[in-house]
Amino acid sequence: MSDTVNRFNSDSDRVEIEGFFTAHIDDENRFPLHARATDPLKGYPSFILAIGDGNELVGALHAGAAAEQIAAYVRHGLPSWAVEQGIKDHAMLYSLAVRPDRRHTGIARELVAELLNHLSSYRFQTLYGVTGPESAGFYHSGGFTVLPPGKAIQLDFGKAQVNIPLVGEDSWFYKNLPF
Repeated sequence: MSDTVNRFNSDSDRVEIEGFFTAHIDDENRFPLHARATDPLKGYPSFILAIGDGNELVGALHAGAAAEQIAAYVRHGLPSWAVEQGIKDHAMLYSLAVRPDRRHTGIARELVAELLNHLSSYRFQTLYGVTGPESAGFYHSGGFTVLPPGKAIQLDFGKAQVNIPLVGEDSWFYKNLPF
């Protein structure tokens, strides 16, 4: 593995990167990586990006079409006819982690920048996710809108809208994409 961002998809890579996320993200609600055969995002764009130093991971990111989440938003008022369009328009950043001794060195920014390059070819309209208070400043400084803790995010699906609430100290972040 080199100091450049690489994209991964094999099951063995997924196991290694999921282990990295588990070691560096303390969030029982995090959307985990799955084997390709059982991945709920199978058939939709998915991005597993990582940076290594020699043979060791120093940073990784998992994002993709928000397929499972958007299908669940029907219970929050999203009309079922808007689900497929919502999946095409909205990407979610599921996990982003950097090894503690390599934080504040630009690795997370590099991963997010590479993700935005990949998203452009799929023409997603919005990238969004959930962050804890310790990372809200990172997203804000990267041009994302970070909502106050507990405030619902409003997502637009053509003529439909849905508000998704959060409970606790976590915040939604989002960025409208120029594609």
